[in-house]
Amino acid sequence: MAAMLGLGLSAQAAIFYEGTPVSGGTPAGGTPFTQTIADGNPGGTWNSITVSGLGNSLSTISVTLNVTGGNNSGLYAYLTYNGHLAVLLNRPGVTSTTPFGDTTAGLSQTLTGTALYSSVSPLSSYTSFTTPGTSTSLNNNSIYGGQDPNGVWTLFFADVSAGGGNATLNGWSLDITAVPEPVNVALAGFAGVMLTVVGVRRVVARRSSQDIAK
Repeated sequence: MAAMLGLGLSAQAAIFYEGTPVSGGTPAGGTPFTQTIADGNPGGTWNSITVSGLGNSLSTISVTLNVTGGNNSGLYAYLTYNGHLAVLLNRPGVTSTTPFGDTTAGLSQTLTGTALYSSVSPLSSYTSFTTPGTSTSLNNNSIYGGQDPNGVWTLFFADVSAGGGNATLNGWSLDITAVPEPVNVALAGFAGVMLTVVGVRRVVARRSSQDIAK
């Protein structure tokens, strides 16, 4: 029984991606693409990844983004899954004292937490980007921790501030580790024990029948 539980709780990890693979390891699935992030268009663009084949309790997750061109200070991105939203980027570099923010073009970044300014609307004036709040881990149970990761994860990406031209989303990935929920493992173990007991009873019954025949 203990051995079965141990095997059942082994972690399963995989990288799921769309576009150019942007993180290490062996990707699962993925369709090559480039997606335009229109300059100064808050309507943005959407892209989804379907996760399957993992345990039903998320242990860790990270998101990697691969963007070229544009002006980073206008970027806004969030991840949605199972009714939970996590802001990944919110006007990088913009603060109440740095209105132009990070004006470099493109980024390749792995994220494990929500943006520090996630509570501020990306359409707000730079003066609203005051003292940053505390970053929250994507693995926190209030966001994605402990959830069944098998399903459709959706990324929203926009450039909300005109200037710098269009950016391009070349790819993004989810690096997820998950394990089966303990209750499911226990049930599987119990079922295995019951099958063993039934098998033993059948063997005993067959032997009894053979003894009678003798």
